[in-house]
Amino acid sequence: MQVETVPTDAGGDKLGMEIVFGWGNRFATPTELDVHIIIGGHFAPDHLGPGPFDAIVKRVRAEPAHYTAVLERVVGKSPSTRMLSSSHIVGALEMFAKAGAKTEVTALAKKLVPHYAAALKTAVPTKNDQGIVHRLQERLDGAKRLAGLP
Repeated sequence: MQVETVPTDAGGDKLGMEIVFGWGNRFATPTELDVHIIIGGHFAPDHLGPGPFDAIVKRVRAEPAHYTAVLERVVGKSPSTRMLSSSHIVGALEMFAKAGAKTEVTALAKKLVPHYAAALKTAVPTKNDQGIVHRLQERLDGAKRLAGLP
């Protein structure tokens, strides 16, 4: 992924927004990039380094509801089985809830439960991914817990 920061001022006026060039012809905000890092499976100080890891945690703690909204946009309305089984969405939701976005996290978790349930019904283990059913079940259980569902 190529990342390029675009200046945040125009004619000396601060625009207050940084845009980062990310995937193909798509633009992403720094918050979207943080969310992708968080759900990508390598969100730990030993993977990112303590400085970058702590910086993301600090940003999440400052705006957990915003991060929850961005996560919802990143996941989309019809997430694929592959995305649901390979992304750490529930872990991100747990982090955002601990940071103060419990209401928003509960609402998003309720939206995700049917997607996890549907993905679990259609998931078929393959030679390259024998753990897909187990991962989806764990993620469904986590989403239900966050949603306050049995």
